[in-house]
Order: sequence, then structure tokens, then C-alpha cells
Amino acid sequence: MRKWALGLMVGMVLFTGASFAADKKLAVVDVQKAMRSADRVKEIESKLKKEFSVEEKKIEELKKEITELKERQQRDWAIMGDAEKRKLQEEGMKVTNELKALSQESQRRLQTRQQELLQPVVSDAQDAIKDIMKEEGYDVVFRREALVEFDPKMDITLKVTLKLNEKNK
Repeated sequence: MRKWALGLMVGMVLFTGASFAADKKLAVVDVQKAMRSADRVKEIESKLKKEFSVEEKKIEELKKEITELKERQQRDWAIMGDAEKRKLQEEGMKVTNELKALSQESQRRLQTRQQELLQPVVSDAQDAIKDIMKEEGYDVVFRREALVEFDPKMDITLKVTLKLNEKNK
């Protein structure tokens, strides 16, 4: 008797859930894609590239220097004296450590700066989604990454991008 009652309750919940979903207007949004496509984010990326160009140039120079040291080691190792070999290895370690430290610090600063500049865009994207929900009567908007499959007609990503661009003007 208990199993039958439990089965009946589960069936009712499933039936009620199915009818609930049928009565609702649903949408899907890829927030990351909408933001990457937004003009403001492209401007931020350009700004960050300019801000970090000096560090990026220094990193590239250090990489080139390491490559040159490796080439020299391969080419001249057999004819080098012990002191020269040791000096070359020490120089290689010094440049490698400098590159590693600079890369890590630059990456940390870049991530911090990105978060600073993108936080308002994240808020604007949330506002854009809410506006579209109101304007078009959506009851629920799902994040794309939370779904396995959906009807492409439900995708409002482009609308969110356009709304973000509209707000940026």
C-alpha cells in the first residue's frame, strides 16, 4: 500500500512539473558569449592590451633570450670550458627565473584588472536579461552552460548582446 501511494505521489509531481513547464515561456542565454560579443568588452580588451603591452614585450624579449641561450648551448657546448658552461647555465637560470616571476606577476595583475573593468559589464548583462524577460514575457531564463540540449529558437544571447551595446552608447 505504501509503495503504491509513493508511486502515485511521484507520478503527480512529475505530471504537475510537466504541465508547469508547458505553461511557462522559457529562454536560454550564453552570458559569456553575449559579453564577449559586446562592444564594451571589446573596448576593455583593447585597453588591457595597451596597458600590459610593455610587460608583454618584456616577456617576449626574455623568451627570445632563453631561446638564444639554448641555441648557443647546443651549438657551442662541446668547445666551451667548464667556467663558460657554468656561466651559461647560470645566465639561463637567471633569465628563466626572471621570466617566470614576471609572467606570474603580470598574469595576477591582468586578472585583477580584468575583474575590475568587467564587473560593471556583468551587472549590465544581468540587467539586460531582466529587461528582456520583462519586455518579452519570459518566465524563466536558463544559462546555456546548464543545459545539455535546447531548441535554438529559445536562445536570446544575441538580444542580450544588442541590449548591452545599446546601453554602452
